[in-house]
This record gives sequence, C-alpha cells and structure tokens, in this order.
Amino acid sequence: MASVIFETDLFRIQILGRTAWVEARDGQNWVLKNQHALPISTQSLEEPSPLRSAVEDFERAKHGDTSLRNALMLQKPAPRIEKPAIRPVPPPSPAKTAPRRTFRGPLRPPLIVSPAS
Repeated sequence: MASVIFETDLFRIQILGRTAWVEARDGQNWVLKNQHALPISTQSLEEPSPLRSAVEDFERAKHGDTSLRNALMLQKPAPRIEKPAIRPVPPPSPAKTAPRRTFRGPLRPPLIVSPAS
C-alpha cells in the first residue's frame, strides 16, 4: 500500500489505503487531530473541522491545487511518491582498468661476465 502525504506549514494529511489522518503543527511537533475513512463526502468538507481547515490551507498554499480534495474523495488516484530508479553502474571496461603492459629495458646495461679461467 502506498502512503501519500500532503503537507503545508500548518497541516499534514497522510493517506494510507482508505484512511486519512489529519495532523496539525504544534511548535516543532505534529499532533493528530482526527482520522477519516475514505471517501470523504463533500458535506464533511463544508462543516467546520480540522479536515476542512487542512484542505483549505493546502489549496491556498499550493495555489488552487485540488489533488488533496480529489484524493480524499477518491475521484482520482492519489499521486504516488516514487523513489527514483537506481541505475546500475556499468562495469568498467577491461581496457581502461588493465595496466599497460609495455616492455621496459633495463635501467643499466647488463653485467659482463668474464669467462671462468
């Protein structure tokens, strides 16, 4: 089940399956205000409640974005939060990692060995 979170500075709504949790900011912490079964009726968004305040705050903060309202009413599928795909790193080519095999001559000339007498 995918979890979808809609958050503003004042409210956070988390949707998991057919349940929505409404939280409000209290200083540095989030406080659970209420829980709702989905879908939400349009009447429940007209009554004064933390849910209505959260939806209005989200739409005001996001410049009229109604994705939260649609997700609560199950009109459209809620947007999924997907992690970016991790691309596997291709193995380095053998030509780049293999040391170059070049023949180097000796640093000094070979010793001359005198024949045994």
